[in-house]
Amino acid sequence: MVDFQSRDTRRGRSDDEAETRTGDERDEQSNGSSSDPATAKPDEQPRSVETGVFVLRIGDGADEMAADPVAVVIDALDGDGRTVAGQDTVESGFDAVQTAIDRVVSRRDVDVVLTVGGTGVGPSDVTVEAIEPLCEKAMPGFGELFRVSYHEQVGPEVISMRPTAGIIDDVPVFCVPGEADAARFTVSEIVLETLDGLLEDVADPS
Repeated sequence: MVDFQSRDTRRGRSDDEAETRTGDERDEQSNGSSSDPATAKPDEQPRSVETGVFVLRIGDGADEMAADPVAVVIDALDGDGRTVAGQDTVESGFDAVQTAIDRVVSRRDVDVVLTVGGTGVGPSDVTVEAIEPLCEKAMPGFGELFRVSYHEQVGPEVISMRPTAGIIDDVPVFCVPGEADAARFTVSEIVLETLDGLLEDVADPS
């Protein structure tokens, strides 16, 4: 299992970084030029110029007759003007999922992670169990809103769907269902509708 408590905190500025600013940098800041990203302090700079979203498929998704949920998710992101920072596939296993998430959230170009698959109730559906222990803050409203909204499309079957979300090292992580229509709905109707405000809240130091 990943020792997530030992992970580096990537976004905090260390005391050493604060002490190594030159006199010129201090002068520039006092003259009001610190708003320039090139001269801003490290902790004032965004993790990336645009919102970078990483898409992680959980399991092989080998149903060749069904639409590819990852392709559907990426289409939704592209349609909303989001930057896909990368995508990968990881086997549906507790340790494998935790290791992959730990690696992805540490990337400086990743602001949001979407996992696709493994949110059902089958024996191999371990995404929720793997990711929840890593979250510093849970967002139960994500799954609640999905089930209330998606019930209109699939009826009582929605009770076996367990989309989950939380914050890991200041990175929102959304666990999206592995069925294409459900994935499309989740990303288009919930994630993208709330993402900008969520990122602002996460970045707010107050």
